[in-house]
Amino acid sequence: MRTNGETMLSCKAYCTKVVITAYFACLTSRQGRMVLGLSSNSAFDSLGSSTVPSLSQFHLTSPGKRGFTLLSATSTSTQTPSRHHHRYPKNHQWKKRDSRSTYNPAFRRNRKIIEIGRDNKWKEILLLYEKDREYFNNVNYATTMSQLGRIRSLNRRDALFNLFLIDLLEQIEHRGLDWMGVRQISNILYTIGKMNLKNATARKIVMLLSRDENSKWLVEQGNPQDISNAAWAFAKLNITVPSALFREIENRAAWLVTLGKPQAIANTVWSFATLGVPAPLLLSEVENRSSWLIEEGNPQIVANTLWSFATLGTDPPKKLFTEVESRAEWIVKEGTPQAVSNTLWACAKLNVVSPKLLEEVEKHSDWFVKEGKPQNIANAVWALASLGVESPLLFQKVDQRAGWIVREGSPQAIANCAWAFAAMGIPSPTLCSEVEKRAEWIVNNGNPQAVSNILWSYATLNMQSPKFFNEMDSKYAVKIVKDGSPQAVANSLWACGTLEHFSPNLFSQVDEHAQELVQSGSPQAVANMAWAFAKLNVDSPTLFDEVEKCAEWLVREGTKQNIKNTMWAFEKMNLDSPNLKYEFRKREFHEKRHIAASASADTAKRPQTIAFSNKQHQITVDFNDTCANHFSKHGKNNGSTFKARLFEKNTSRDKRKFLEKSGWTITI
Repeated sequence: MRTNGETMLSCKAYCTKVVITAYFACLTSRQGRMVLGLSSNSAFDSLGSSTVPSLSQFHLTSPGKRGFTLLSATSTSTQTPSRHHHRYPKNHQWKKRDSRSTYNPAFRRNRKIIEIGRDNKWKEILLLYEKDREYFNNVNYATTMSQLGRIRSLNRRDALFNLFLIDLLEQIEHRGLDWMGVRQISNILYTIGKMNLKNATARKIVMLLSRDENSKWLVEQGNPQDISNAAWAFAKLNITVPSALFREIENRAAWLVTLGKPQAIANTVWSFATLGVPAPLLLSEVENRSSWLIEEGNPQIVANTLWSFATLGTDPPKKLFTEVESRAEWIVKEGTPQAVSNTLWACAKLNVVSPKLLEEVEKHSDWFVKEGKPQNIANAVWALASLGVESPLLFQKVDQRAGWIVREGSPQAIANCAWAFAAMGIPSPTLCSEVEKRAEWIVNNGNPQAVSNILWSYATLNMQSPKFFNEMDSKYAVKIVKDGSPQAVANSLWACGTLEHFSPNLFSQVDEHAQELVQSGSPQAVANMAWAFAKLNVDSPTLFDEVEKCAEWLVREGTKQNIKNTMWAFEKMNLDSPNLKYEFRKREFHEKRHIAASASADTAKRPQTIAFSNKQHQITVDFNDTCANHFSKHGKNNGSTFKARLFEKNTSRDKRKFLEKSGWTITI
């Protein structure tokens, strides 16, 4: 049994042993020497063993604000240090020491994962995970995911990679979001979106994090960059919209735009636009900070932001376009061709003409066409044509590189270029010739919209292309009618009719699907289809019957030119169209009534309608209508015919007197 004194001596001896052990451990490491107040390795080694302080020169100190200090050095020098004495020179550049110790195993593991990732050795990363998985912390999981995501050669079917994803999902589910951390969660989401990873496990991770409570937690705990990464990932994966996430972002729009960096803000707005989620508050805040966004951002950020406004179909952001106009030279000179083309595309979609921007693009046409991709060039000329802005130098450069555009571009890019030349009425024999050469490839790889736009362009420019039309009819007619929009079908038929090129398969498919096309098409599409059949004298009872059934809708919604083209088609095919003619006459009658009523708006108000009758007939007359041919209609009732006369004065009083003299009496 020990006494109290013996116990105290034992404790003191133990503490002394600990101090001595810690002292000599510190002497053997660089960081330990820094704790003891010694210099770096090289400086320490250059001193002799005589300069090593003895243990008696150190003593334990009391706890401070930052914790208990193990050792503190006491000077043994007899010289009193100067009051201005410094251990380091006055101009010494202090460096912030990383608080993460290099002797932390998780930290060392993280550094190793990053080093292996830089060498694109994804197998070694997974082998390291397999070896140390029991010791992985939250940062190790997120770093492993991020490094794997940046390696293109990664085999996504690898068993160990899928095992890692399953383990990652289990860690998030069992340990919770707080353990994983908001930054790690956002980085994991960002990597899944960047890889466009859509296997079963990845989808489970995304759906878990898209739950309302988890989305709310992410927005509340994260910074603007974390939130931007998460929103970007959901948009990139094009999954079901996590309403809570975007709702919370919209509610905190002012905070996000105020504290976020331009890139994070642009990515967040892009995410809303990609998923078609309205964001009035967010867009308003972005517009209010237009000057800062352009000043601190780059041309690509500006282009993406404008693209988002245009995609969401909002009103043009005037402040942002004002800044774009003032920085037009900077946008074109410092921006990439993609940024420039996206900016032009947004201008076209929002119907905003930016003279300085267009001038700069025209000035740098040679650079833009040489450095840009076919899609960039196609978007630019499409935007200019949509705005109706002439840019002769740019179109000339595009025509000169037509062969390269057709060889390297997608069918959609080729179609957009062809459409732009046709819409501006600029002949492009080089482009049309190159398209004719690659007709088979374009038809086989293009979508119905692209193919129909090329056909429309040929017809608009009045340029024959028998090979392209034949390829379309033999291999693509069924797909155009089945998968294309009614407008695409109508444009294809119109092109055939204009160039008088009969495509039997196309016309046969349209006749077969006439009911569906007429009911879902626009009045212009219906009119163009009927016109094309009549122009080439192709019989289609089904199509014309469906048009006659929809006469009331066609006349009400269509333009006069649409109606006249349709009526011409009926007459050309020797077909009767009583409903169409009746609806058209009724429309003309009401239009003239409206014009007359507007002209006599200052006259005294009279009863809206008064009915007249005689022994055989009854008619209702609008006395506010002073149109000249108001009574020039023929009508039948009980086998009798009546005809009203035309009045030069066009007054309701004259009409009333005429009717009364003719035996008509007022009944209402």
